[in-house]
Amino acid sequence: MISIWHGVLAGLAGGAIFTGVMVAVGFLPVVAALVGSESAVVGLVIHLLISQVIGVTYAIFFRRRSFDPASGIGWGVSYGFLWWFLGNLTLLPVLPVLLGAAPRWSDAALALSFPSLVGHLAYGAVLGLVYQRLEERVSPWHLTRSEATAARAAARHEQTLSAAPALWSLLTCVALLIPVLVS
Repeated sequence: MISIWHGVLAGLAGGAIFTGVMVAVGFLPVVAALVGSESAVVGLVIHLLISQVIGVTYAIFFRRRSFDPASGIGWGVSYGFLWWFLGNLTLLPVLPVLLGAAPRWSDAALALSFPSLVGHLAYGAVLGLVYQRLEERVSPWHLTRSEATAARAAARHEQTLSAAPALWSLLTCVALLIPVLVS
């Protein structure tokens, strides 16, 4: 249960960072349109609520996956990248309250949503780092109490080390390649 609250706090921290990008590009009124408003303040509240929900889902999916700040950032950036595709390019255009359109996966839409990609990656980095730090303070999963749990933690640590860097490298290549492809 405590990890859910950590997800809420980490999501809120990431959402606060992402807010800077949203203010810079004037996107808060678009978010407010999800509830039928045009107010930037309403957009900010909705944005922070969505940030917390995504933080909770991160806590559910990535609990005990980060053993240090670098791995927390890696998992968080990966999750932020996923939400850029899922949220900004897919769900936002499809929601009938807002546009009721098809997903925006064209090269022009990708180019227009580049600031959102930056915001999602920053959100994910802060989300992963804050969540890892909060979890480490309460329940460091890599510190064990018995030989059996030590063996399980070592196996999990090795599994994380084997797959995660490859995933993070692929994600970084894709994120860097998107602006090149759409320009």
